[in-house]
Amino acid sequence: MTNQLHPIWFRLPKRFYRKVELSAESAGLSPEDALEFALDVFARFVVTAQRNTIDTKEFLTRIWPVLRALQKDADANQVSVMQAVEDAAKLYHMYGPITAMVPRHGGAPERKSPAALAILRWANIPQAERSKRARELALKRWGSKKKRRPRAVGDQAER
Repeated sequence: MTNQLHPIWFRLPKRFYRKVELSAESAGLSPEDALEFALDVFARFVVTAQRNTIDTKEFLTRIWPVLRALQKDADANQVSVMQAVEDAAKLYHMYGPITAMVPRHGGAPERKSPAALAILRWANIPQAERSKRARELALKRWGSKKKRRPRAVGDQAER
């Protein structure tokens, strides 16, 4: 056996061991368990990337901003990131991919744009409630503008 496996540990710099120890300590694991867990997580990412026929580095590069955005939204709404991820998964199960074509009752497919999603949401609200909300929104938008509108020249002359 001339091609024996040489442990990679002999080639790694000292800062690698410091990172492993710091990460393991913050996760409450031993360094060996932390490495094993990290390798397991990485293997799952590799398998997922391969299933989607995408390079692993590109997959991680694309998924990381999504997770950061969910973390930011979760912080803004004062919920945990796990709740944000679970809600995102629920929305995906309900509506599917946003760019997918959705058949309408007229037969013509329509994209699931944010406007289409709003229409789906409004469809679940009773007609009376929709009318009430529409009136409130119209008054909120146009009510103050109507009061500030200058009068016509002929209206001023009549007074």
